[in-house]
Amino acid sequence: MRPRHSPLSEGVIDLQSLPATHLYRAYTARGDLLYIGVAENLASRLRQHRRDSSWYAKASCVEWETYPTRAIALELEAELIRSLCPPYNTVHNHGHRPSIATLAEFARAHSPVAHVR
Repeated sequence: MRPRHSPLSEGVIDLQSLPATHLYRAYTARGDLLYIGVAENLASRLRQHRRDSSWYAKASCVEWETYPTRAIALELEAELIRSLCPPYNTVHNHGHRPSIATLAEFARAHSPVAHVR
């Protein structure tokens, strides 16, 4: 994918109007990773999980990062699921055990903008 650009002579670029995608992780109160997902509208997606997902009742907090494109977020999601093996993810999680690398180490290497709630 080619980067978007605009000549400065056309004015200031409104960053709020650029699309963004959220990569999110749900944890138990003890800090155990339950689920990793991607959403363009995080609030709406979490409402869907509350209604439809068995892991939601076990979740205590959600962490997320914002990425400029869905493709970037999906690639990172697949990599995280393969390396961390969250129990409620079925796609990309083929029963492998997590590697020694912690999520914090991985996030430091890959996270452009992080938010914790």
